[in-house]
Amino acid sequence: MKCPKCQHQNITYAKFCSKCGCRLESEVSSSITQSQTCSKCGAVIQSGEKFCAKCGTPIAPKGVEPEEKTMILYASESDDHTVIMNTENVSGTLVTPVTPVVPTQDNIEPPANIDEEDRKVKVDSKVRLIIVAVMLGVLAIAGIVIALVFFLPHNIDMKKASGKSDAVKIQPQENTGANSMQELLENRQYTELIDTLLAIDDQEFYGDADNMREYLRQALVGHMNTAVNEAQELASSGDFDGAFGKIDAEIAYRNNLKGQGRVYPFTDESTELETEKEQLTKRYIDYIYENTQSKAEQRDLQGMESLLGQASGKLPESEYNRISIEAYYLYVIKMVDQMQASGKNPYEIMNFIDSYFEQTNYHGYIMELWDNQNAQSGRVNTWNATVNHIDANGFLLYNSNTRYIDKSELASFSQYELYLARWEMYARHDRIFVDNALNTHFSKYSWYNGSADFTTFNDNSLNEYEKGNIKTIIEFEKECGYR
Repeated sequence: MKCPKCQHQNITYAKFCSKCGCRLESEVSSSITQSQTCSKCGAVIQSGEKFCAKCGTPIAPKGVEPEEKTMILYASESDDHTVIMNTENVSGTLVTPVTPVVPTQDNIEPPANIDEEDRKVKVDSKVRLIIVAVMLGVLAIAGIVIALVFFLPHNIDMKKASGKSDAVKIQPQENTGANSMQELLENRQYTELIDTLLAIDDQEFYGDADNMREYLRQALVGHMNTAVNEAQELASSGDFDGAFGKIDAEIAYRNNLKGQGRVYPFTDESTELETEKEQLTKRYIDYIYENTQSKAEQRDLQGMESLLGQASGKLPESEYNRISIEAYYLYVIKMVDQMQASGKNPYEIMNFIDSYFEQTNYHGYIMELWDNQNAQSGRVNTWNATVNHIDANGFLLYNSNTRYIDKSELASFSQYELYLARWEMYARHDRIFVDNALNTHFSKYSWYNGSADFTTFNDNSLNEYEKGNIKTIIEFEKECGYR
């Protein structure tokens, strides 16, 4: 092809003059424009050619688009860390390079393995939950085991209302007679079961030691429960003799068993019998007190003394004495009221009071009843009211609250002085008297305050010396014929 500028002859398909560089636009070029060209190198394809003569690329028929091939991307990193993307069609045709995208905070996509990480986190959380649940379960089971080991044996206590115990289920074994023992236990044949367990030989007993000991323990508890329940029923009906008999018999039964080695681990339960006896005694004290008071109120001397006779020796001495004194005290008061209402003369009433004075423990109020009847009899009017045997402090009997007096000290006392000496024991405790003459006499001395009313005064305020000295004075009065 000839250059239009320099007329240089160039190759047929040249686009620029090889001499002057001028662009060559010839007819060939125009024809080429309309001709089919190679999709790879751009060479003109002659009619009928199936491969490019220049690069060997297969030529698609005219009008048919070449098949798209998969694009391969090549990436490399420059020294300044800029990502360079190169692309190439599988067919070999170069594709326009893709402009690299500079990573920013906005266009960074999460890594491909983020789902895998999430799954791992979720799995780890589930594993932790499972571990915690398992640990809690283990702790709960451990707690139950501890409760069974330490508390269950102590929780098998006596059922007093039903006579049954919270029995641990015993596992009978073959050829040990355990089945017959279970029947004895269920039928509450406790004595027979205990006898059987103590009679079998050591090989049979210790060959199934756990079961045998449990049978023995439950039989002993059942035996005791039966005695306690029967004692309570008897007490409720008022038969305290029978009730105490049941408890005492059970205590004796257990004491007889203490020598048996197989029973030894269970002997501590005997202390509960002692506690039960103490409770029974308290019930008996209340029972005797309430009923003796009721009999005294009704002036039923025979019924009152019958109850006191039953209680004698069964109650603590101090409690028995208290109940007895209060019963006789109430009985005398009620009888005196009746005798006065029926018109009995003072001498009859005084004689009646004297017959029970000691049983009331020389109670101050009963003593005043006697003195009042004595005054009504008119004998007091004959008394010589002169006081010759009194010390500077106003006492007829010096230190009578700290020593027992002798009757010889009373030999020179007049009847009135004996009267003052008796009440001097009460005056030391500031008791106010029904006889105003006594209040006037003792008020002369600084040691007497007169602050305790006779209706509420507690005779137990007097000590043993004072009570003993009152008794001595009354006995001397009788000897002198003043009573």
